[in-house]
Amino acid sequence: MDSYPCCYLHGNIRTPLSSVEHLVRLGLNGNEAKALDALMALGPSGAADVHRVSGMPRNKAYESLERLAARGIVEVQPGRPMLYRASRAKAVIESLTESYGREAKDALQASRTGRRSARRASRRGRRPTPGW
Repeated sequence: MDSYPCCYLHGNIRTPLSSVEHLVRLGLNGNEAKALDALMALGPSGAADVHRVSGMPRNKAYESLERLAARGIVEVQPGRPMLYRASRAKAVIESLTESYGREAKDALQASRTGRRSARRASRRGRRPTPGW
């Protein structure tokens, strides 16, 4: 089966992924992706505007914007109302891609470590203990 990283494949019909779906694939959770997508469309905005455009509850908009700010994806301008601004799109994508790459490498390393310990245990005649 062919791989279509930018599309969902439904039978013979390819449906393009939304920007939110792409952001989720890069490691954001759904609300973070919605908040960032709204912020990129709006420009510098308050959480109330992000809440209205994204359709998520207001408290989730605040939480998501704060998490994005903690990750350096969103900049915060103190004041009343507090304004949020998405970093440049290219910088955001590069940051998420680097983070995703690190997570993938860590997962691969953990997988290799688990296989090695299972092989050692089987050589000793013991059953490996599951990691869960």
